[in-house]
Amino acid sequence: MSPLSRPLLEVCVQSSTDASLAAEGGADRVELCQAIELGGLTPSAGMISSTCASSTLPVIVLTRPRAGDFIYSSQEIDAVTRDLEQLKALGAHGAALGALTPQGDIDQSALETWIAASQGLELVFHRAFDSCKAPLESLELLAECGIHRVLSSGGAATAAEGADELAIWIEAMRGRVEILPGGSIRASNVAALVAKTGAEGVHFRAPSIRRREGAAHPLGISDNGNYEVTDPSIVCAIRDALS
Repeated sequence: MSPLSRPLLEVCVQSSTDASLAAEGGADRVELCQAIELGGLTPSAGMISSTCASSTLPVIVLTRPRAGDFIYSSQEIDAVTRDLEQLKALGAHGAALGALTPQGDIDQSALETWIAASQGLELVFHRAFDSCKAPLESLELLAECGIHRVLSSGGAATAAEGADELAIWIEAMRGRVEILPGGSIRASNVAALVAKTGAEGVHFRAPSIRRREGAAHPLGISDNGNYEVTDPSIVCAIRDALS
């Protein structure tokens, strides 16, 4: 278990306001991204700086240059490298990153480039891991490279569905790489998930949907006027379920 009396709570947020709301609900750490409806993309430098300056919690910043797969061009790898070079100065505690080859292996070349650019940040391999073809071999590689943590649903659609695999990986890598379960974690299933996997923490969203006021025209083909903010009561409910 974590040094806390319960598993650590990491909440996925999209703004400095969200980070404050996550802290209000009892979170221990946040992962900052944008475009959460696309699985998350790299936030702007301004948002990173603002969130890190105001947050009372450690901030992990997602570095993902686009939606879709995790097979990146040299230009996309360079973009992530440039983002990583700025994160420490912007106040980030860590970075979440990940890249794969067309064969489903970890892109070791990209990973080594990004580690070199990370300047002492805590490094997380994000859910690109769930698309790896050889998870245990990939975990060994990540451990050797110095990755601190791997975010995963156990290769399944949700962490609850992947709990058996998560339990195997957590036991195999204990003391070397932390496996952080994420994927549709709720107050109703989190205690059973932790009990089954032995996880030291969990990663989740705490979404509350708001609607844009006024009659503004849509700003894109997927814009229906709704947007997501963090609900501290959801964070609190998950915290209570683990207490």
